[in-house]
Parts: sequence; C-alpha cells; structure tokens
Amino acid sequence: MNPYIASQILNAQAMARNFEQACQQAAKQDDGAISKEEEKALKKVHAITQRFINDLDKL
Repeated sequence: MNPYIASQILNAQAMARNFEQACQQAAKQDDGAISKEEEKALKKVHAITQRFINDLDKL
C-alpha cells in the first residue's frame, strides 16, 4: 500500500479514537456523571467508531 495512504489511515483511526474519548468527557462535563441517555448515545458512538476503525483496517 502507498505509505502516504497508510499514514492517513492511521491518522483517521487515531482521530476516531480521540473523538470517542472526547464524547465520553463531554458526557461527564455537565453534572459529573453519565446519564442513561448519554450512556446510550456513547454506546452508539463506540459501535460506529469501532466499525469505522475496523473498516479502515481492512484496506
């Protein structure tokens, strides 16, 4: 694979992980706890993020 494309794939995967962590931090910011609604949203974010990362691994 083109090393520049491989580098961009690694970058995209890192950004996806950072996005997931940022969402977790944001969920805690308003009251210091994660509500059931926020937990449900975080689970969806996690699933989508993992799917994206796995799809990039397949390239």
